[in-house]
Order: sequence, then structure tokens, then C-alpha cells
Amino acid sequence: MVRMEFICPRCGEKSYLEQRKKGSNVYYYAVRVSCGGGSYLGPKEYIAAERFNRLSLSGLADRFKRYILKLLDSLEAADLNGSLKK
Repeated sequence: MVRMEFICPRCGEKSYLEQRKKGSNVYYYAVRVSCGGGSYLGPKEYIAAERFNRLSLSGLADRFKRYILKLLDSLEAADLNGSLKK
């Protein structure tokens, strides 16, 4: 299996994504390539929270999408003000 490496948004280290199942829930962790330690990223879905409210809390995929869009906005702003050099 090929693992896609990325920079963990919590610790800043080169990591790969791992899913861990506990009961009927799935949780995501960023496992560091260098030492095998990891950072908790969150649940795939907020099942328990949804039972008690109508907030529609987002899972990891939605949070990751917002993270990437925010990163792209930051890069675009940096490019517009000339702080990105070619």
C-alpha cells in the first residue's frame, strides 16, 4: 500500500494518515515518518455530538478542505503582495 506523506497541521512533521477504529467510530491520526509517533487529528464523523444537537459538526474531511482553502487563500494573498519570490 502506498502512503501519501504530508506535513501534519498539528506538529509540522512529515507524516502519513492512519485510520484507527474504536467501536463503531473511526479516528484519524498523523503518524510521523521519523519516529512512528503521532498526532490526533479527529474523528471521521461526530456521531455522538449529532445525537444531542443540530450543529452539524464536521468530520476530518470537511476540516481538511477548509484547511486547504485557507492555505490557498494565504498563498494567493502572499503572491499579490509580492512576498512570494519565483
